[in-house]
Amino acid sequence: MTIDELYCKVRARKAIGHFQHGVTEYAKEMLESVIGGDYDGIDGKSFISALKVSHLLNHVGGDSIAVRGRWNEAEVAKIGHLCSEASRGGNFLVYDSDILERLCPPSQRRRNASRAMELQARALWQAVNIIGAVAHNG
Repeated sequence: MTIDELYCKVRARKAIGHFQHGVTEYAKEMLESVIGGDYDGIDGKSFISALKVSHLLNHVGGDSIAVRGRWNEAEVAKIGHLCSEASRGGNFLVYDSDILERLCPPSQRRRNASRAMELQARALWQAVNIIGAVAHNG
């Protein structure tokens, strides 16, 4: 499967609820940056075997973790840490209001105002998991 095909499968997934719609948007953005050629040696025509977590999170710490495959406990913990760093590092949405708009319905935005980066890190983690699951299951 190519990354373009993976993108089509992720895009076709049905999301239920505001948060899951936001997670899908993050997953699509992650793959769009790869498809767009933001990384040397990999683009939409590349096979998913070339896709690393570092491509998804724009974080060199994930260079050793393939997206397609089963992750061990250490890799799972590392991916969670990288998602947190990517959220706080400005690799994705930067402003709390934008994050809350993407991930929370209007009725929950005020309540979650102090947790925007934490919510984004959790959404990034879920987005990486969705991409990994779709890549693994074809």
